[in-house]
Amino acid sequence: MLIVTHDLDVAFALADRVVMMRDGRIVEEGSPQTLATTPRAPWALIDVKPAVMLMDEPLSALDAQTRELLIDDLVSLWAREPFTALYVTHNLSEAVRLGHKIVVLSRRPGEVREVMRIDRPLDDRALGDAELDRRQKQLWDAIRGEARAADEELIHG
Repeated sequence: MLIVTHDLDVAFALADRVVMMRDGRIVEEGSPQTLATTPRAPWALIDVKPAVMLMDEPLSALDAQTRELLIDDLVSLWAREPFTALYVTHNLSEAVRLGHKIVVLSRRPGEVREVMRIDRPLDDRALGDAELDRRQKQLWDAIRGEARAADEELIHG
């Protein structure tokens, strides 16, 4: 399991190993006991090595700048030690930056509408990349009608 947290006291309580990252680089790594005196980093990544990591909208509550920094950190971590994740997001930019296989679900009932594959390595993808922008537009085109229907349902009940 990978836990992303701003509260290092929680990180130290939960983990055998803590990885603190800043600007896509590991700043400190080790046991909670050895890092207890380290100056606090903005966040910690706790690495527990599961078979599959389940991540349900882990960045949704963050501002855009922090989201981009954490995406860079996740990519750096993945490049260093690849892992399998099921990553749920409504953010199309996150989907194309982090996904190898993107599954687009319909509204009710949730059925698979489209599957998009992106074969480029994660560390080869960057914000503003023309190919990723094209893929993001393709995803938006696939969900635009359902997004409008959801909006109308909210407005008119």
